[in-house]
Formats: sequence, C-alpha cells, structure tokens
Amino acid sequence: MPSNDVVKFEYEGAEYEADAAALRDYSTIKAVSKVETDPAGFFDAMERVFMGRDEEYAAATGGTAGIGALFNAAAQAANAKN
Repeated sequence: MPSNDVVKFEYEGAEYEADAAALRDYSTIKAVSKVETDPAGFFDAMERVFMGRDEEYAAATGGTAGIGALFNAAAQAANAKN
C-alpha cells in the first residue's frame, strides 16, 4: 500500500508520481540493485515505487531502460523533497 509520502516530478516533459517512502526503503533499494540476479524483485520494487502504475510508466518511457531512468529521476525528486 502506498504511503502518504508521494512525490510528483517531471520527466521528459510528462508528470509522474512516486512513493517517496518506498524510494528510501532499504528493501526497495536492495531489490533494484539486484536486478541482474533477481529481475522479479526489481519489477516488484518498481510496482511499489510507482504505486501500481509501473506498466503504464514503462510503456510511456520506453520499457525497462526507461523505467530505470524514471526510477533515478524519482529518487532525485524524493531526495530534493527531503
């Protein structure tokens, strides 16, 4: 379940939202860092961070590479918020 800590940010001219608490969560960071050995964990993390809109966001940004870049932009936005 998403937290109330939602960050809105712009990426490549479009508006997105991410769960800032999920972006700072150790298990999320760990899952993203293990993408090569545990891709399912990566996708679960993207689903948490983007509050169930990860497939929509991936389609809008160009797939797996795009969602990875969007994750980085979301992390920067969440850090700027704090």
